[in-house]
Formats: sequence, C-alpha cells, structure tokens
Amino acid sequence: MMKICSRCHKELPLEDFAKSSRYGYQSWCKKCNTEAQKEWRQNNDEKCRSYHKKWYFENKDLALKTTRKRDLGKYGISEEDYDKLFEKQKGVCAICGKPETRKQNDKITLLCVDHDHETGMVRGLLCHTCNIGIGMLNSTILLERAKNYLNDESYHIEPKEDEEDDKED
Repeated sequence: MMKICSRCHKELPLEDFAKSSRYGYQSWCKKCNTEAQKEWRQNNDEKCRSYHKKWYFENKDLALKTTRKRDLGKYGISEEDYDKLFEKQKGVCAICGKPETRKQNDKITLLCVDHDHETGMVRGLLCHTCNIGIGMLNSTILLERAKNYLNDESYHIEPKEDEEDDKED
C-alpha cells in the first residue's frame, strides 16, 4: 500500500511513514519528519539545550544508567559481565590495586573497561589514572620500554643542591 507525503509530495510505501494512534499513519514521511526535527532543533538551539539539561537533572540516574549500558555495549559486555569482573577484582584497579577515586557529578565513577584496541578483547577494569597511563603508552612494546627505563638506574641523576640555596643558609 502506498501513501503520499504531504511535505515532499512523493508517493511512498506505508513503512516509510510513522504510525499515528489518531490517524493511522503520520502525514509526513519519516525522512521529512527527521529533516523537520533537525531544522527545528537548529533554529531553537537554546530551547533544546535547556530542555535536555532540565530532563537530565530530573532523570540523572536513568541518563547515567542508559549511558553506562551504551558504553559497555561498545566493548561487547553486559552490566552483568562488568559486575563479574568487578567482583573478581574485588572492586579495585587491575594495575594499581586501588579503588576508583575520580568523581563525576559528585559521584565516584566506575572503573574503566580496559580492552585491546587491536582485538577488542576486554582485559579487565582499571582506575581512570591507570587507564590513561596505558592509553598513552598504547603498545606492550612502549610499556616494556617505559618499565625498563624506570628500572635502569643509569638514567638516574642525583639532583645537585643549588649553590644559591647554600649561600642563604
């Protein structure tokens, strides 16, 4: 069955129109509806921002839970998988062994999901600091070099006392 969009005037199949409880199907096709919404948001930017800000503060827990679920989905794990890792690691970072201390919206954030960027395989949970640290040294080769550098005392130089500091005493 076909229907004509009252905005673009194209004859389109019914599945290209959103259902309407009052009239059966909306008069504009889904594409025109999307374009109209986009135009409205661009022309009413401040109104949109204030609405979303208000909604966020009234629904903070739902917003955070939805965001968390979406973020975990990026790594192919569920909230249950995250909870199992968290329990296995006793709620602490897999590298430093400390709980997360970083705050966002006055709440301690959850541990970060660490994953191999080449394989996508989840390795464990890290605190924000350790996650950033290994992210900056994004390969096992660089991490090994950094470890060797830190342990190689030939790089260490004893700080000299400043001669001016000695004269003041």
